[in-house]
Amino acid sequence: MSPRLPAALALLLAATLAFGQAKPPARPAAEADRILVDLRRLDLYNQILPVLIKPEQAKRLLAQVESAQEAEKRHLRDELVEMRKLDPTIADALKAARDKGEVPSREVITELIKAFRLLDAKRQVMVGEQTEKVLTAVEETLDAGQIKAAANALDPRIGNPGADPAKLSDRERLRAWVRVVLMDPLAYEILLELSKKPTRPPTDPKDDR
Repeated sequence: MSPRLPAALALLLAATLAFGQAKPPARPAAEADRILVDLRRLDLYNQILPVLIKPEQAKRLLAQVESAQEAEKRHLRDELVEMRKLDPTIADALKAARDKGEVPSREVITELIKAFRLLDAKRQVMVGEQTEKVLTAVEETLDAGQIKAAANALDPRIGNPGADPAKLSDRERLRAWVRVVLMDPLAYEILLELSKKPTRPPTDPKDDR
């Protein structure tokens, strides 16, 4: 029996959809999408504001986040080139299924599974490399207290599925925060806002007398 295409490829296809969070399915009302985006923004503020990132720190982090975004764009262009090579195979299989009622052959499904597994592997390498670069920038930019706040801001199970939270190192927790929070496209807007906030001048203790 030929393996079923949707079941075999669903997870692999999902993994290729986004650098940060997978884009949710289209909804009938644009307002619903806006509410979901605002909810995600609120969640990101909840994860970022307690870290107390200063304007100059935000600017340095923005530079590395921008570099990661450019790397993603380059990867997506390269990925599209590879996906276009699969287009004729997919189109022929679709035509045979639609016009002749033919189930995709095992060979076709195997070819597609291998191709998307390779795409997913390359994507994971790229994501890992960029995450490490942003993580290093965070470690070099934030102070010890801020790093601790960031590492503890996110439920570690979110960025480390299946891992025992008690066994995760502080750096693994911080990496999860970087990957899930700081590298979210919407977090860029928040960093940009923080980079433009005026720095408060130091207060004179005499003012409290």
